Amino acid sequence: MSTLKVNNLQDINGANNSTPEQVAQGRAKAWVNFDGAGTLTSSDQTGVRDSFNISSVIDVAAGVYTVNIDTDMSDTNYVVVGCVEHNTSNNQTSEVLTLFDPSTKTVGSFKVRTGQSEQNVAKDLNSNVVVFGD
Repeated sequence: MSTLKVNNLQDINGANNSTPEQVAQGRAKAWVNFDGAGTLTSSDQTGVRDSFNISSVIDVAAGVYTVNIDTDMSDTNYVVVGCVEHNTSNNQTSEVLTLFDPSTKTVGSFKVRTGQSEQNVAKDLNSNVVVFGD
């Protein structure tokens, strides 16, 4: 296998410079797409549709999931971004995904909560979560 080492990356027109640091910092370090109502236990991950650098998603309670990162982050200052797949009915509810409690975020895991914001009800929902950081 060959190694390519460069100080700067550019597009084909010689523009849009990117340093190796920008490339490393700007790419997703982990992501997961999971069925919130699917099976999500430590021994059965059939609810996980696809993922990168995620070892498991555990259904802790209604609408609460622990997401375990396969290769730990360097610190807890990483960013978690997520969304839910909206219900196909036309009931006009706002379904959301939020970081459950920042104090539970570690270098190897974090919790997210899904639910309906109008009624403040936790609910198992299909979700997508992405992690950025070191």
